[in-house]
Amino acid sequence: IAGVVVVGVDDVVVGKINVVVDSGVVVVGVDGIVVGAGVEVVGSGVVVMGVGGVVVGVGVMVVGSEVVVVGVGDVVVGKSNVVVVAGVVVVEVGGIVVGVGVVVLGAGVVVVGVGGIVLGASVVVVGAGVVVVGVGGIVVGKSNVVVIAGVVVVGVDDVVVGKINVVVDSGVVVVGVDGIIEGAGVVVVGAGVVVMGVGGVVVEVGVMVVGAEVVVVGVGDIVVGKSNVVVVAGVVVVGVGGNVVGKCNVVVVAG
Repeated sequence: IAGVVVVGVDDVVVGKINVVVDSGVVVVGVDGIVVGAGVEVVGSGVVVMGVGGVVVGVGVMVVGSEVVVVGVGDVVVGKSNVVVVAGVVVVEVGGIVVGVGVVVLGAGVVVVGVGGIVLGASVVVVGAGVVVVGVGGIVVGKSNVVVIAGVVVVGVDDVVVGKINVVVDSGVVVVGVDGIIEGAGVVVVGAGVVVMGVGGVVVEVGVMVVGAEVVVVGVGDIVVGKSNVVVVAGVVVVGVGGNVVGKCNVVVVAG
C-alpha cells in the first residue's frame, strides 16, 4: 500500500487503495471502505489498535474496549462496542446505534458534543459539555434528551414519551425521577424531589404540573386540568391554582 507501513495484515478487504484489515495492528494514514470482521477504516493520522466488529461506511470504526478514536463520523448499524463520534474519546461503549453522530454507551462513560436520535436501552443523547453517568430507559425525541436513574442533568429539554426515570426540562437539576410524561417542559417526580420552573399538562398517577419556583414533595392521585394544578397527599403546596378532578387528600390553593 502506497506510503503506509503495515505489519501482520490478514482477513478480507473489499474497497479502495490504502485499506488495512487486521487485529492488534497500528495503522497510520489509512482510508477506504471495508466490510468484514476485524476491520479498520481510519482517516489520515489516526492510530487504531485492537479493532473488531462489522463496519458499513467510509471513515467508520467498530472498536473494542479501551480504544481511543478521533475524528470518526458517518452511519453505523451494528452490535455492541459501536462508536460514531467527532473528536470525542469514548471508552467501553455498548449498545445499538442508528443515526449520524450518535453514541450508545454504558455506565461510567463521559461523552461530550454528541447529538442525534437514539432508540434502545442504556441510551444517551446529550448536548455539548454535558456529563451523563449510568443512563437507562427509552427515548424518542431530539438532541439534548436524557433518560436517567438517580443522575443530575443540566440543560435538558424537548419532548419525551417513555417509561420511568424521565426528565424533560430546561436548566433544571432533577434527581430520582419517575412517572410518565406527555408534553414539553413537564417533570413527574417521586417523594423527596425538588423541581423548579416546570409547566405543562399531565394526566397520570403521581403527577405534578407546577408553576415557577414551586416546590412539591410526595405527589399522588389523579390530575386532569391546566398548568399550575397539583393533587397531593399530606403535602404543603405554594402558589398553586386551577381545576382538579381526583380523590381524597386533594389540595387546590393559591398562596
